[in-house]
Amino acid sequence: MSNYGCRLIETPIGKLYIIVSKNGVTQVTDQEMIENNYVGKKYLDDSEVFFKNYFKGLQTKPPNIDYEGISNYRRVVSQILLKKINFGAVISYSNLGILANNPRSSRSIGTVMRKNPCPILIPCHRVIKSNNEMGNYSFKSGLKTKKWLLEHEGIMIKKNVVYKI
Repeated sequence: MSNYGCRLIETPIGKLYIIVSKNGVTQVTDQEMIENNYVGKKYLDDSEVFFKNYFKGLQTKPPNIDYEGISNYRRVVSQILLKKINFGAVISYSNLGILANNPRSSRSIGTVMRKNPCPILIPCHRVIKSNNEMGNYSFKSGLKTKKWLLEHEGIMIKKNVVYKI
């Protein structure tokens, strides 16, 4: 038996596969996987509720994230995003660095966002450049997906510039 559970969730941005351990969600991916509800069923169920509500425009508590194997810095930055940057809000890479007690860390924040194993759950799409440009996004269709997610949350974007902060 596998040490991980997996569930396919159909969303407006395409198929998402949620991978969980016995401790929480370990990954959100668009790579096709074989479903398995034997491990972490509670976290799979919680994830399904979260994503269904998220795509209905409802703020919902995310399921538990399993940070096993994640560096302390990546964990701290991810937890700040989860706790402080709510649905419909954005933060710049540099301001996120300040909140993580590393004020000159815009590049390392970008790396943390790029390596985020749980996009949308850990809302890296809400991190933008300090000049209000959207910045990069490495999940699914890149900036097209980031723009869709931000607009879904009520943020106005014109020519890749965020107007509601």
